[in-house]
Amino acid sequence: MPDPAPTPTLSAGPPISAAAPTSSRFPRTRRAIRAAAHQQDIPLVLVLLVLVGIVSVFHPDYLSEASLINIARTASFFAIMSIGTVFLLSMREIDLSVGSIYGLTIIIGGGLVTHGLNPWVAAGISLFLSGVLGAINGFLPSS
Repeated sequence: MPDPAPTPTLSAGPPISAAAPTSSRFPRTRRAIRAAAHQQDIPLVLVLLVLVGIVSVFHPDYLSEASLINIARTASFFAIMSIGTVFLLSMREIDLSVGSIYGLTIIIGGGLVTHGLNPWVAAGISLFLSGVLGAINGFLPSS
């Protein structure tokens, strides 16, 4: 078998390899940074973290367990409403009436409770009413 061709060398330097390593010392970190650079939500998350930091400096109880539970309870209403909107958007239906029906049924349910109706019964009536209004709102554009 013939000898392989000699590797070219620089003057007064080590031989240059034909297959120079192209991998980085930290390939996972580079991939994570590259993937993060393509994310559009990073500035929003950074602003959120800065705001949470500022509020927690001025109100030390802000990051307490009770406060976080209260925030999660408040946010759960919007999460439930947005789940319905995600279904509509995934079916390529743009329907902005979800928020108005949500607000209307909350006002009606709250009015029923303040007039002495059992809260569970008022919640059931509100759910039924929101379903009926949503169905009417869904059938109107299709006809």
